[in-house]
Amino acid sequence: MIVLIVVTVTSIVTLFLRGFKFRDIENQVFGQEIKTPVMKVWLLEKVGYDNKMAAFKAGIGAAQSGLGVCVIKTDNQWRWVAGVYKTYDEAQKALSMNSVALNLSIREYKIESKNFKISRDAVFLCQNILDRAVSVFEILFTLRDNVEEKLSTENLIMKLTTEYNHIKDNIQKLQDINATLKSPLVASIIYIGNQNILSLQKIICGNNSYNLADLNTVLLNTLFSLDNF
Repeated sequence: MIVLIVVTVTSIVTLFLRGFKFRDIENQVFGQEIKTPVMKVWLLEKVGYDNKMAAFKAGIGAAQSGLGVCVIKTDNQWRWVAGVYKTYDEAQKALSMNSVALNLSIREYKIESKNFKISRDAVFLCQNILDRAVSVFEILFTLRDNVEEKLSTENLIMKLTTEYNHIKDNIQKLQDINATLKSPLVASIIYIGNQNILSLQKIICGNNSYNLADLNTVLLNTLFSLDNF
């Protein structure tokens, strides 16, 4: 019994020396579970750029054709990503209808869902931001369809504005909470919210001055912000 107590105390001391804090124990024991989104989409992209600027210039050069401008690095190579679609057939249709896109390829892209435990003080706000980011993603898909088909977009812009305001309010509350929690996970979710806020400003704050390239870019920024865990 004495040996067991000594070992336990030693283990706890070691954890604290490594930077472990009481709030970490609290989160593990009393924290509530949060679930990150799961997605499967298809991307239009071109790979093989030597640097980020070369990929960005390619995207900007094609923006007039309605393609998005998003640059990422995977597998040690820079990619210009021009569009995101829910199905392979939709991606193939976009590829065939845009002469610039003919030089692009289609790639399946997955975001796997993960479960984390997080402080009860932050769990509702965190899950709400994630859920609203997914909702924004879905609304943007419909908005893009309506723009392409020249249908009314007023109701969808109102929905995006509502989501924008909710995310913005939740970010502020979460920042106040995380000033005490200092949780890297909460910080990651704040980042997701901020990325959505910055992207949506192009759509809802421009008096309908956005275009198809803007929509594709915002869709891509929203997608990649969610792949953050």
